[in-house]
Amino acid sequence: MSEIEQANAKLAELQLALDSARQALESWEEYDMRREDGSGAQDRRHEESGQYRREQASEAAEAVAQQRKLITSLT
Repeated sequence: MSEIEQANAKLAELQLALDSARQALESWEEYDMRREDGSGAQDRRHEESGQYRREQASEAAEAVAQQRKLITSLT
């Protein structure tokens, strides 16, 4: 497998991870809109969960962008 083929395969994997992260964030946001307030600890855990999902989606998007830059440099 050539370097460009490997890079494209990696991009496909990263895109799947990004799609998954975005779906998880979207699910959390939908739940957040329907969710009723709980105790302070429950609310904090809920917000931490949302923050984690936002960070995962952001990191996955950055990884896709970096891989695309790499592919551009290889062509």
